[in-house]
Amino acid sequence: MSERIAALAGKVDAQLKDSVRRLPSLAHELAYEVAPAALLTVCRTLRDTEGLRFEMLMDVAGVDYLHHGWDDWQTLSATRSGFSRARFPESAAPDPAAPGRFAVIYNLLSIAHNQRLRLKATCPDTAEPVLDSVVDVWASANWFEREAFDLFEVQYDPDKQRVVYQPVTISPRVLVPKVIRHDHRYEPALRDPQVPR
Repeated sequence: MSERIAALAGKVDAQLKDSVRRLPSLAHELAYEVAPAALLTVCRTLRDTEGLRFEMLMDVAGVDYLHHGWDDWQTLSATRSGFSRARFPESAAPDPAAPGRFAVIYNLLSIAHNQRLRLKATCPDTAEPVLDSVVDVWASANWFEREAFDLFEVQYDPDKQRVVYQPVTISPRVLVPKVIRHDHRYEPALRDPQVPR
């Protein structure tokens, strides 16, 4: 860990103490997990504390950990043992109702100190994966939160009288054949100009 990241971690730990838990990350990154109940308080502290001043929310991502660690991903350049591609035994399947399945990742930037931080909050209820909105902390969250919500396939269930999560299905993309227009750009004289001899 660089001295700069260590200094930032010291400031975060001093301000937030038991409100956050440090996550494993690369040497040049800093990541923390926050309990859902403390999310807004932690976000305001990260934004308003003079030594931190994470005044910009760069991105919000929704994460579904259902198959995390249970399956390989396909790559062209990695071996089966490369990039920590551990795989759990196939005898046990992941439980879709297990707690901690859904999480939200907030990527923050301190313009004043030119530093970045990643904050993770896990949704407490898998059946209804929601967290408090951080729009009152960072106005840019308005678009990011709506985009993350829309990327998880949801629909209104009239029996439950609420929006419910549906498994995402991705169908193969059908390529559209190239359309050739018949206009002056395709005249034979323009395509194959006569070379003077």
